[in-house]
Amino acid sequence: MLVEATSNVLNEHMVKTEDIGPKDAALYLSSCDYEGQRNYRKWWSAFLGDQMDKGKFATGTPIHLAIMGSDIYLIDGRHRLTAVRDFHKNPIRFTVVYHRVESPEDIAALYSRLDQGLKRSTSDTYGAWQLNEKTGLNNTALRRLTGAVRFIDQGFGLKMARIDIEKQIDLILDWTEEARMFYENVSGGDLGTLIFKAPVLAVGLVTFKHEQEIASEFWNQVSFNDGLGRNDPRSRLHTWLLLARAHGANSNTANAYSRPQISLMCARCWTAHIDGQELSKLYLPGITTKAYAIKNTNYGIGPSRKLKTNV
Repeated sequence: MLVEATSNVLNEHMVKTEDIGPKDAALYLSSCDYEGQRNYRKWWSAFLGDQMDKGKFATGTPIHLAIMGSDIYLIDGRHRLTAVRDFHKNPIRFTVVYHRVESPEDIAALYSRLDQGLKRSTSDTYGAWQLNEKTGLNNTALRRLTGAVRFIDQGFGLKMARIDIEKQIDLILDWTEEARMFYENVSGGDLGTLIFKAPVLAVGLVTFKHEQEIASEFWNQVSFNDGLGRNDPRSRLHTWLLLARAHGANSNTANAYSRPQISLMCARCWTAHIDGQELSKLYLPGITTKAYAIKNTNYGIGPSRKLKTNV
């Protein structure tokens, strides 16, 4: 039973089968609350209860609990147990899995890996890791940052491979300060959400990491285009982003560009601005065997994920 779990789970985890009725379900729900859980969806519990009534719910379905010290947290199974308590109101056989953990971060990682029943949203993951509190960013800003840091980590490439959740969280936290500065300098500009697209934001983050003062002025003017001359690189990038519809590769949309091409144009205009050049015409630098350098940083766009020396 639940009260025996903390003494019995001596190793990494323990698995047992248990017939859980309404009273036991209520005990699990009241005694093992996990604050990082996603929002409760009553309609989903009602649906599961209906499936239980019809005999269509798979017996032995797992529920997962984490044990940290003497505390137990229900990290997967809240909707199933609520269905037993509030809708089906008869015992259902579950496989109860206890996991021994050492820290709240271990609980968040375990919660993120488990994906039973109703699929967890990105916002659920952010909540489990308390990223809003840790970064000061709302979910929209975190989603934008997630796309950008994955793009940076994978070398500004055309294809985005999956990365595990722990690494993704580390990347978000590593780039939070640069993201906050970028958002503060560009929010409210004429480009709207275009400037927050992953290939644009990614170059912005890199420039803020290495050249904060120049980046603040550059990206503010790219966003607002306040009285700039036509051939100013910031004005050129502002106009190009509007025309390019900077939303990534889409062969079915006219005048669309791939994400690496969008980042290349941002880097091209950034370089021209630092060098004091005007741009009477815009062209996309080609991707060759060497990365195209993002000026004054140790990042490049192309085959090399990161340049070895500053440029």
